Amino acid sequence: MKPTQTLQEPETLDYLESANLTSPEIQNLATALTSGRNITHLYLGGSLNDRDFSFTDFQIFAKSLSENTTLEVLDLESCNIDPVRTVMLTLALATHPKLRILNLAGNKITDVAAEEIANLIARNEVISKLVLERNHIGNEGARNLLTAAKDRPSLGIKLKGNPITDKSILKEYKASRSSKTQGGESEKSISHSDSARST
Repeated sequence: MKPTQTLQEPETLDYLESANLTSPEIQNLATALTSGRNITHLYLGGSLNDRDFSFTDFQIFAKSLSENTTLEVLDLESCNIDPVRTVMLTLALATHPKLRILNLAGNKITDVAAEEIANLIARNEVISKLVLERNHIGNEGARNLLTAAKDRPSLGIKLKGNPITDKSILKEYKASRSSKTQGGESEKSISHSDSARST
């Protein structure tokens, strides 16, 4: 008789925040993400921002995300993510089966990079919260993001602190969401107060 398999307890990795991970530590993290451990929450805020953190390191990290199937919350705030790394990240997460919350606040995401995130929204319907505050997203990027999210009433996008000068983009988006909410109750999808850690 085969022994009964037990599911591993969910794990939260939050001790890596602001750790300035080295290449060997990134390799260890990649192994952990693909080894079958039930890691559901990963907080790396400020950990990938050191000048020693190379493009190759990010490739290794992104590849491990593409092979992971357990993450529900991924916090990459202030991790020096530029447009090129945004492409790698969005491709890695495009078909992730469980990721609900993605925090990319305080990075170097431009309008071009925002278009890649808009493509991610279109491809991954599991994601329900995107934190994109304090980036370099302007009118074009905001419009692409909010257009992609128009038919996703459960998806919240946070854009506070970006150089969006055309406020009508946000107003039109809020109006369209409000009309889709049952009972006419306003959908507060572009909120500035919730923490990325809230689930």
